[in-house]
Amino acid sequence: MHTAPVTPAHEFSMTLTRRLAPLLAAVAMVATVAACTAPSTPKGGALSSGAPSQAAYFDTTGRRDVYTGGVRMIPITTPKGTFNVWTKRVGNNPTVKLLLLHGGPGMTHEYFESADAYLPAGGVEYYYYDQLGSFYSDQPNDVCPYNRKFSKELSEGSPFRPRLFLDGVPSRELALRVLGMGVPEYTELFRGSAMKRAKLAGLRRNAAVVLGNTGSVADLPALIIALGDELPLVRGHAAWAVGRIGSDAGVAALRERLAVEPDESVRAEIESALRAADDAPDEISRSRGT
Repeated sequence: MHTAPVTPAHEFSMTLTRRLAPLLAAVAMVATVAACTAPSTPKGGALSSGAPSQAAYFDTTGRRDVYTGGVRMIPITTPKGTFNVWTKRVGNNPTVKLLLLHGGPGMTHEYFESADAYLPAGGVEYYYYDQLGSFYSDQPNDVCPYNRKFSKELSEGSPFRPRLFLDGVPSRELALRVLGMGVPEYTELFRGSAMKRAKLAGLRRNAAVVLGNTGSVADLPALIIALGDELPLVRGHAAWAVGRIGSDAGVAALRERLAVEPDESVRAEIESALRAADDAPDEISRSRGT
């Protein structure tokens, strides 16, 4: 089955998830120990103290979120109007409740999703949410008091002004330029910009992802050139993008690159792209002794 490369945002989210897993496991263990040592007075199929039975923990009787998998949109009334906050509840436990409070700005509940592998075992009732302006919640950025108070016109020389080569340029056109960008041009165009944190390799990888999602056959020449890039990161994402776009020329380029590609992760991505195009790479793989 074809799997798209991990995007930078997903990469960061997965890193946070891996780091949070031990903490969530510890929370579940503490809840389990508390359940074992607390008085166990059954009431309605659950324990009044400690962890509920499995049936009681997953019981949805009388809940308004039965048909949404625990999701509810909570209205928040403000002087500028009413906005909805996305929440999701998992489990029932009247004595142990946990709100998974994500950071921000710009973060979401996603990096807590590893909680599903730990907290139910401890009988913990827990809640996901996305703050206003984040992911599933409403996006009231135009009326945000912080934005209105601190927003101001930027001076002509401000480093925070949009770069001319970025401002108003369609994403596909910009992706083509970034994908073919060399170090001197990158250094000059992004001088003093926070975008340099992604490094040129990261930006070119992102450009390949953009073209894979929005590009056409007309973009294949640039992506085919990127198949021979010196960095496996760029080659792998270029292969994914070529596979997404398809066409006989793209398949031929992928097969040609597969015959000489030394990096195993890139080879796997090329083979996945070829399978997506209903083209089996087995013959080439055998010719290279794999």
